[in-house]
Amino acid sequence: MPQNNTSPTSEEMEKKLKDKLSGLALEKEEVLIEKAKKKPKKAKKTKASLSELAGVGEKTLSNLKEAGVNSLESLINLGVEGLTQIKGIKDKKAEKLISEAKRLKQLFNKGEG
Repeated sequence: MPQNNTSPTSEEMEKKLKDKLSGLALEKEEVLIEKAKKKPKKAKKTKASLSELAGVGEKTLSNLKEAGVNSLESLINLGVEGLTQIKGIKDKKAEKLISEAKRLKQLFNKGEG
């Protein structure tokens, strides 16, 4: 059988290359989709919690919640006078808690924008 010595035209080579690249792109896309499906999604945190405040241990957290303080906003709104009415919180600690709550709130607000 005689061999065909004609080389493919540049158009044929270009089409072959495009087909091969398209196939590779589709394979890569499929692999990325599979990886995305397997990867657990982390919930984006939108608010800081009282437990993240420096100086808040389990007892203080429990006392705050018992007094109805469930958020940074409610802690800030109580002010020093309101916080000192809660068991185990004196003036100095109240000031630190409010300062830290404001700092955390500001950090989370920056992260949203």
